[in-house]
Amino acid sequence: MKTWPYASRPALAWVAVTIFAMLAFWGALTPPLSGTIRTAAVQGGVVTQITDRDLYGQVIDQVAAGHPYYESVARLHRANGYPLQPAVTVRLPTLALIAAALGPIPTFILYLALIAGCIVAWSVRLRQLIPPSQRRELAPAVVLVAFLATASPVIVYFHEAWAGILIALGLALWRPTRIWPSVIALFGAALFREMAVCAMLVVLVMALFERRWKESVIWMVAIILFAGVMALHIHEVQQVVRADDMTSPGWHGLGGWPLVVSAATAMSFLIVVPRVIGAIAVSAMLLGWASWRHPLAYRVMGIVLGYAVAIAVFSRRDTLYWALLFAPLLSVGLLFLPIRTLALGLRGRSARTNPETQL
Repeated sequence: MKTWPYASRPALAWVAVTIFAMLAFWGALTPPLSGTIRTAAVQGGVVTQITDRDLYGQVIDQVAAGHPYYESVARLHRANGYPLQPAVTVRLPTLALIAAALGPIPTFILYLALIAGCIVAWSVRLRQLIPPSQRRELAPAVVLVAFLATASPVIVYFHEAWAGILIALGLALWRPTRIWPSVIALFGAALFREMAVCAMLVVLVMALFERRWKESVIWMVAIILFAGVMALHIHEVQQVVRADDMTSPGWHGLGGWPLVVSAATAMSFLIVVPRVIGAIAVSAMLLGWASWRHPLAYRVMGIVLGYAVAIAVFSRRDTLYWALLFAPLLSVGLLFLPIRTLALGLRGRSARTNPETQL
């Protein structure tokens, strides 16, 4: 497993540590940001409080009772003060249809099965890629902690949770010579949450950059097919929208890196640690992925950075759960943090052995 040769390039080591320190300091200075409560006035002038998860649960209950999905969504959005415009404010029906058909307990079991599959897939993949001398024995434990943090019945109704697990599974299954399992997993992720198409775009860009033309064509076809699914979804939403329905306030939170830290810590095992430790850990995870030189790591890093930028620029304080799309993957980055080579590089010393394999 190769990391960037920090030990043989002191300047590179100093740059890496400086960026890490700046991100950790910036993230730690800002107090925790949270807030998933929305308020809605109901009949009689009584004001109720509702979360996005509550709304998703109500939609599932309506579908389970036999009501059409889009009509149920429109009615519940209006009743709870949620926007219906633009059409992307309405989630794709995948999760609601599955949960309504299976019921709460089987749905949670299915979700846990996906997490278990993801843990196994990543443990096997990392065992194949990491040499025995390079923390390979720690890989299953790190992966277990990273993904079990999302194994909660509270999270199961968030579309981003399902999409995030499928994105991670798709990356674990990605092979240059066998991409169909990855395509199926990432396409499935997009069916749960359309934002997962960003992961498909990153993998497509990487395939083009590496001149994997056959793989590029397959990803293009998958993205075009999903565009057709989204077009049908938007059409269905427009059929139930009225002129007086609420419009979204937009996605321009501009919360910056502190909001990324808040989201990543709130949606991972770091939720139990103080803010300062969380900011340091998130920065270290990012540095870990950035340090591993492997095609799989480049794809993970591109996806993580893409969603981090989306949260920093567009997310509001009530949409921190967007981080479920990448938080489990980000946490695995701790495994690749090149502590020894960074230390040697900062002291201007070269590793006695191959500096590119020292963690």
